[in-house]
Amino acid sequence: MPYTDIRVRHVRTGPGRLGGDYVLYWIQAYRRLESNHALDEALRRADEAGKPLVVYEGLRLDYPWASLRHHRFILEGMQVNREAATRLGLAYWPFVETEPGAGRGLVARLAERATLVVTDDFPCFVVPDQTEALARHVTVPVLAVDGNTIVPLARLQGQGPAVTTAAHLRPRIHRDFADAWEHRASATPRVPRVARSSLLPPFPVADLGDVDGLLARLPVDRSVSAVVGMPGGTVAARRRLEEFLARRLTGYAESRSEPSPPEAVALCSWLLPCSVLLSFDADDFVSASLDWLTLPLFDSELAIATGAFTLTCCELASLEADCSVLFSFVALWVWFTRLPTAPFPMPPARAVLGASASAHALSAIANQ
Repeated sequence: MPYTDIRVRHVRTGPGRLGGDYVLYWIQAYRRLESNHALDEALRRADEAGKPLVVYEGLRLDYPWASLRHHRFILEGMQVNREAATRLGLAYWPFVETEPGAGRGLVARLAERATLVVTDDFPCFVVPDQTEALARHVTVPVLAVDGNTIVPLARLQGQGPAVTTAAHLRPRIHRDFADAWEHRASATPRVPRVARSSLLPPFPVADLGDVDGLLARLPVDRSVSAVVGMPGGTVAARRRLEEFLARRLTGYAESRSEPSPPEAVALCSWLLPCSVLLSFDADDFVSASLDWLTLPLFDSELAIATGAFTLTCCELASLEADCSVLFSFVALWVWFTRLPTAPFPMPPARAVLGASASAHALSAIANQ
């Protein structure tokens, strides 16, 4: 079995429709037309079937936490995808719901004209329910493709119990990374001639050329406004990544042990009970000014990567640092080496800790 086949889950099996007009790729989570395993699989299936590929990307009004911020971010990404599809020669059908429920059943109707459907196998949010609902209402095969990680989730999970700790997960990543990297998604998709087309959608296409005007007409929550300077789409994402690599990682390997004041806030995501992920900017102090003491010691295979490292300890471990830390209990534990300059809501008194805190104490506070 080809390595990439492990990413494919057959949600609805059966023969493809011989008289179908196209292969349908329904974008739900991997909203990009590059480095996308689901797109690669859809192109391969279109080539095998001798059919054009249609890329459908929709935006409904009633997804959880729908807001002006999320809508703008997604719409800006759809603008980029439309341009990318044009360069690739693919039919791109964007749909933006303008009234609640207006898009209900649309994907199923598109699927009934298709030879088969390929979609994203994202395990969270509304995606699993949407995929299963489509499979119940169509008569063509539905394939869901895992593009969540470099190493396929099926390889990380294996045949044993669910992986719940970083100590168990890391060896599986190390074991499979080389093969997975060799079979990574195509940075530039290979588009067969038969997959190219200019097929037009059977619904009004969203006006992506005027995002402001489109948003002004949509009944979305406007109390959560868009973030200035944070546009959506792969172009903006790549620019941000390049900036990070150029400004934050340069010289990190040589200077990470030099004591110097941090230039940025350090964030720490706590994965209780005691698994800790820390990330630092290039100029942050790590070793000299943050001297970690652990009782007992962290595991001997502690991995340190450029820009970030992971610490995994047992239940009784304690962490000590020569600076005070502030924990704010929101969705994640947030750790500041110094207070941010912007106004920040102060946590309850019990959430302010000193320079030392045991894992038991942190767990107790988290459970209050």
